[in-house]
Amino acid sequence: MSRRKRGGYRSNSRKNLIYGIVIVILAALLGVLLWMSKVEDDKRSAELQALNKKLYQEEQDKQTALKQQEAEDSFYQKLADGFDVNVLIVGDSIGEGAGTETDGQQWFKQLQTYLQNVNKGKVR
Repeated sequence: MSRRKRGGYRSNSRKNLIYGIVIVILAALLGVLLWMSKVEDDKRSAELQALNKKLYQEEQDKQTALKQQEAEDSFYQKLADGFDVNVLIVGDSIGEGAGTETDGQQWFKQLQTYLQNVNKGKVR
């Protein structure tokens, strides 16, 4: 009964009530901060996705333009632009270089090596 005289029950319940209110307020503030952080992350993610989509589209456009250029270029322009080219040489065994001692000494192999070195593209 001595507690009642000093107000022990009332002071403890007030302290508990104040602590409870403070905890609820802090929890609400934490929730608001977390929600704001999520909103910012979602916004950043959407911006990055839009930028990624734009870069992807630009790369696709560049590839399409490059393919179109390759299709429209002449043989010599393809060589100058560094595109891969195929060369067909028609001839007989003399033209093929029959009788050469090593494989790399044939004239068409030397031509292939020269074109690859000068134009930096593959020549088949």
